[in-house]
Formats: sequence, C-alpha cells, structure tokens
Amino acid sequence: MNRLLLTLLLATLAAPAQQPLTQLRELPLINFDGRIDHMAVDLTQHRLFLTGIRTNQVLVLDLATGKELHRISGLSEPQGVLFLPASNHLFVTNGGTGNVNLYDAGTFALLQTISLKGDADNIRLDPATGNVLVGYGEGDHSGIAILNQTGAVTGIIPLINHPESFQLDPAHDRIYINLPGSDKIVLAQLSSHQLLADYPAHGNFPMALSPDGRALFTGERHPGHLAQYNTETGKLTVSLPLADDCDDLFLDPATHRLFATSGSGAISLFTLDSHDHLTPANPIPTAPGARTSLLIPDLHQFLVAAPAAGSRPARILVFQIEPAH
Repeated sequence: MNRLLLTLLLATLAAPAQQPLTQLRELPLINFDGRIDHMAVDLTQHRLFLTGIRTNQVLVLDLATGKELHRISGLSEPQGVLFLPASNHLFVTNGGTGNVNLYDAGTFALLQTISLKGDADNIRLDPATGNVLVGYGEGDHSGIAILNQTGAVTGIIPLINHPESFQLDPAHDRIYINLPGSDKIVLAQLSSHQLLADYPAHGNFPMALSPDGRALFTGERHPGHLAQYNTETGKLTVSLPLADDCDDLFLDPATHRLFATSGSGAISLFTLDSHDHLTPANPIPTAPGARTSLLIPDLHQFLVAAPAAGSRPARILVFQIEPAH
C-alpha cells in the first residue's frame, strides 16, 4: 500500500469518533439561584422560558443572545411551563399551591388561575385535541387534569400517587404515566380517562416514547438506569446504566438518539436503531445539579440547565445535535 494512503488510513482509524452533541455556548442567568426545573421555547420570537423553584419566578430569555427579556414573579415553586404559539398563551404550574397560571405571553398579564389539589407539576399539550394536561396532587388526591386552552378543567384521570413525567400517544388514544411513589407505570385511555394497565418500575421519574409508540423509556434515578418497555406487552426489554439522579429524558426524532440529563453532572446518550435496540455512547459532562433539559428539534439543539455553584452563576448549556451517520 502507498505510504501516504497508509498514513491517512491510520489517522482515520485513530481519530476520535464525533460526539453526538457539540457545545455551542453558555447563556448566563444572573440572580437566578437555586433549582431550575422545566423549560419551554417560543420559536417565533426566539424566547426561552425557565422555571425557578427557589426564586419563585419564570425567567424569559432571548434564546439567541441570552438577554433577559422579562421575569414573572409571585409564583409558588413553579415547575412546569408550556407555551402555546397559536394563542400566544403561557401556562405555568405551581408545586407550592397546586395552581396553574395562564398568562398572555405578549404582555405577561395573568389571565386565569386554575386550582388543582396540590403540587401541580409536569404539563403537556395533546396535539390531537389541543387540550393541556397537568400532573398534580399527593397520595390518592392525585391525577392528570385535562384543561382546554382557556384553562377550564374538562376532565380528570384519577391516580393513586403523584405523577411525574407522562407521555401521550394520541394515535393509539393512550397516555403513559410514571408513578415513582408506587413503583409503577400506569397506562390510561385518553378519551375515556380510564386506567387500562400498569407495569412494575422503580425510581421512574423522566419518560420518553418512540414515535411509533412501540417503545417506552424511563429514567430510574438511584441507581441510574435507562429502562425500555415494549408497549404491546408491558415487558421490560432493556435495562442500561445511566448517570444517577436523572430528571429529563428526550428522544430526538431526527437522529433517533436518547438524551438523559442527571444531577450527578452528565448527559447519558443512547441510539435507538431500527430493531428497537439501544446503543450507548460516552456520557458528556455538564455540571452538578444539571438535572433538567429541553430538546428543540426544529433547531437541532439540546439545552441543559446548570444551577449556580459558588461564585459561578446559573447558566444554560446550549448543545448542537450532530447529524446521525
């Protein structure tokens, strides 16, 4: 073989594999101390919404520059946030009071307060109906509240324990709900609000669902594990280690990669291939306490919220999702 060709071949084999994520920048968050919970994005006006449990605020940033645009104050342990572009409305859930606040996202005027039975938490939009679903409650006073876009409660899925993450499968009229306090995943019918089945689980906080609805993923916190379930049988099919204290889990539809963020300070990465097989990649370090994140598929970006530590302010780590090969 030609010496030059041999040199190039050896260099290619020795080159490190491209990471699935490349960090682009950091957006500093001034005077936004304590735990940062969930986030939402407004792609039209390039705004990022962040919930601060300790500051009792929602911080609004320019996503491109990191410039602070507004703060919504007077909240009570805000945890979940949902932006609706069609109406320019913003829903914020309050863990402290159980209230859901509905705002005009242009003026940030409070339009309505919806009272639930404590610890309003995760929030999702049902794209099939336009309804907004909110997990809330403690013990047997828990459920998934179904709201219309003006904030009226139109239904309840009753639960025996506080729900953490949940995922909707409108094509199959289903919702999957993590109940870590009961060591269960619950399956319910969206249209009737009836519980259909449950699967055993443990420490199951974040959740993701494959686009075809066949594979369900949960992140277990201590010890950290990624669990994959077959939704047709309810059987656990895969269990792989991930970093401890996972709180958010996303499946990127373009690259079929799973991203899990953990408070131990890492992003755990996995690729879901065509045979529902998971291939892990090397974890990417972040920061202690960086448990929450946001996937923005339209921008091919993944955001991680890192809380303040010592003299270093809180910040958002912005990663570019590299194409799959």
